[in-house]
Amino acid sequence: MPSSGALTQARARLGGGVMKMLFERIASPTGTESSVGSWWRGLRLVAIDGTVFDLPDTEANSAHFGRPGSGRGEMQGAFPQARVVALVECGTHAIIDAEIGACSTGETTLARS
Repeated sequence: MPSSGALTQARARLGGGVMKMLFERIASPTGTESSVGSWWRGLRLVAIDGTVFDLPDTEANSAHFGRPGSGRGEMQGAFPQARVVALVECGTHAIIDAEIGACSTGETTLARS
């Protein structure tokens, strides 16, 4: 069995494009009409929610995603951050779609994508 470090290194070698393509191919609703909380009057129940993730402190991440503002020190956060907005099936919590952007991009803007 490969170690978690080996999986991380393999994912880095593949690059983000492959991981995005894989996500787009497999991310889909999984709830059936008998799944509790997945349907209401024949309509699939979904929610949009966002969060922010701290990223490794690299120049590439800082340049691409940015750092949040801060009222201390250099006036910016300690780590670069990515904002993620996801479309989630309510009953199963399956992520159906997601958009990742700079920490300065608002959730509403990402949700439109």
